[in-house]
Amino acid sequence: MITFGERLKKERDSLGMSQTEFGNKAGVEKETQSNYERNKRFPKLDYLEQISLMGVDVQYVITGKRGINKPCSEAEREFIDTVELELKKVKASFEQIEEMLSSVRKK
Repeated sequence: MITFGERLKKERDSLGMSQTEFGNKAGVEKETQSNYERNKRFPKLDYLEQISLMGVDVQYVITGKRGINKPCSEAEREFIDTVELELKKVKASFEQIEEMLSSVRKK
């Protein structure tokens, strides 16, 4: 079973941050961050709040289950927006085809 520390490390790695950088942004020293990732210590709520602001899925870190409201990175949001725009274009094209077929059937 994957531990709290392993999940925390996985989330940190997904952000591409070192323990020092991640810890500093979360308000702890590198050694403290290392202890969290090795399950030697467990963080307080203010730490969890800080890492959630960095985009960490805190629900996943704590429970091992992914949260449904994990914030997207800017790149992920741009990708989602692009896909949604393209889907709207495809839908509009299908509607045009449907209209054309409908007019042909009436003739």
